[in-house]
Amino acid sequence: MDTIKFAKYNRGRRKEFQISTIIYENENGIYAKKIPLTIEAESHINRLKHKYSLLKDMYKNVDVVPPCYEGNIAVFDFIEGKTIGELLLDSLDSKDTLIQRIKEYVSKIFQMKSSKA
Repeated sequence: MDTIKFAKYNRGRRKEFQISTIIYENENGIYAKKIPLTIEAESHINRLKHKYSLLKDMYKNVDVVPPCYEGNIAVFDFIEGKTIGELLLDSLDSKDTLIQRIKEYVSKIFQMKSSKA
């Protein structure tokens, strides 16, 4: 049986971006669903596959999680680990270490794959 671990509803956005994100856990692991809350938001969810294709071909050091679909619902594997924010919190005791890590993460994240010209 699936257990809801987290739910977020974005009703404050424009209608085309009003979605819910729900994280579930079952015997097979953890996964997330992005569900449109309005008819207008369905196209936003359906464009996630195209955005995935663009991003995975763009970034050198970022693994982008591909969406799977159940109708108009995007389903993603849940990747466990520390966020960059959590990693940076570990550096708050030293200003120099914090600045160095920020520079390191920004440099790593924004390395792009060479364009195919």
